[in-house]
Amino acid sequence: MAAVPARFRLPHPRRASARVPPYTPLQVFFLTRLAHLVALCYHARHESAAEAHGELLRHALRSTIDDCFEAGLAPELLTLLAEEAPQA
Repeated sequence: MAAVPARFRLPHPRRASARVPPYTPLQVFFLTRLAHLVALCYHARHESAAEAHGELLRHALRSTIDDCFEAGLAPELLTLLAEEAPQA
């Protein structure tokens, strides 16, 4: 099973611009869930967590990323992931 990369890089970071809301309630739900899961992944990387917990967290993150793409939130998704990526 592939792990969530420690550093996320966008191929063209300047092209990904979030659109102006209004968002549907479903889109708000997915964006809120994504932000929460990204924060949990960040904290899990810096804490000693059980491997099973990390695996479940990665699965939830991948599922939510797929949901965001399906909901038409690709620009917002990429922007959020770029903001949360650790700076080298």
